[in-house]
Amino acid sequence: MRVSARGYRAWTSRPVCQRQRTDLKVLTHIREHFALSNGSYGRPRMTMELREAGLDVGERRVGRLMKANGVDFH
Repeated sequence: MRVSARGYRAWTSRPVCQRQRTDLKVLTHIREHFALSNGSYGRPRMTMELREAGLDVGERRVGRLMKANGVDFH
């Protein structure tokens, strides 16, 4: 990858960006609500539940987080 060791260490020591921190927070809520719903909530209903819980999220973001982390119903 042609990256210096010093540059790689600097990159790994950077703090997590605000969006990633928010994604982790939203993902925690998604997992909680998904477990409480016995795995029956999809993207639209999950988005509605998260908005009722006071989180400002959109369906695409919720869907992306659910899909990327294996939180989806079958």
